[in-house]
Amino acid sequence: MANVSIIFGLLVIPYLIAYLFQFRNLTMAGRIGVCAVFLFTALGHFFKTSDMTAMLPPFIPARRALIYLSGFGNATTAIANTTSIIYLYGFLCNWSWSSGHGGFA
Repeated sequence: MANVSIIFGLLVIPYLIAYLFQFRNLTMAGRIGVCAVFLFTALGHFFKTSDMTAMLPPFIPARRALIYLSGFGNATTAIANTTSIIYLYGFLCNWSWSSGHGGFA
């Protein structure tokens, strides 16, 4: 039950911070929350490998390697989730790295 509470907190807290401080981009806050959840689950794959190995049936080959591979996939998804929105946001707002604006509005 503690993991469910942690995941819920990781999803909700960035959105609440963005809402309370009146940041304009609530979507990015949601993406940061999802990124935090993916990173949390990736850490679980690397630090609780033996527990996750016990969840898989014995006929699956290379269970430990499969768990590490899925943890790497979770971490990659977390990074891709937040970095892709930066380029999309820049495209939609006609913002470029060389425009001299110094960052997001």
